[in-house]
Amino acid sequence: MKTQYNKIVAGAFALSILVSPFAGFAAETKVKGGSFCNKIDAVTEKINTRLVTHLDKFAVRKNTRIANISKRRVTRDENRADHREIKDIKVDTRISNLTAKADTEAKKLAVVSFEQSVNSAISQRRATVDEAVLKFRNGVDNLITTKFNSIDNSAAVFKQSVNEAIVAAKNSCANGTDSEIVRTTMRNSIKVAQDKFKTNRIDTSIEADINALVEIKRQSIDGAVVKFKADMEKAKADLKIAFGA
Repeated sequence: MKTQYNKIVAGAFALSILVSPFAGFAAETKVKGGSFCNKIDAVTEKINTRLVTHLDKFAVRKNTRIANISKRRVTRDENRADHREIKDIKVDTRISNLTAKADTEAKKLAVVSFEQSVNSAISQRRATVDEAVLKFRNGVDNLITTKFNSIDNSAAVFKQSVNEAIVAAKNSCANGTDSEIVRTTMRNSIKVAQDKFKTNRIDTSIEADINALVEIKRQSIDGAVVKFKADMEKAKADLKIAFGA
């Protein structure tokens, strides 16, 4: 089952931001009234304008997604720090109460030992959690960077292919090729480029990789929790013996 973080990241980057950014480009070659060659400048200008608009929107969405992930990380770090501070206060309070109850030297030494064991268990658990979170985030960042680089490259290739189709169409018109043939050829060329872009986009899905990173992080944290509980149980048992409970 996906964690909330995985839903956010996988949902954001598992192609949802580029579901069909260039859909309908081939249809832009349709004209009303007159031949295609007579209106090719207007048609190609419309295609180029739409292409630039889509690429700009993608860049904005990409930067927004990355910024949102960074903000969520900051919020989670702050919440984790607040939670730990509250726990530290509770531990300090408990140690103070135990110290007040320790009426013999042996009990006082037991409290000191208990405090050391508790602090060690807490430190180890937090270190493991922090390391797991850091590795997870670095892994996600690498996946996102690779994904966006791949999409950027695919988009650049698509843009180049569209421009080449436009240049070829204009040359054909200038050479007297039948207007309908030029239009069909240009439309087919853009359709091929568009289909190739869609295929490349699908191949860059990172959801499975993020699921794997989530599982690795979960196992690390679960292991830390199990060890922490065992360490705490031993510390409590030793303290009870010292206090004669």
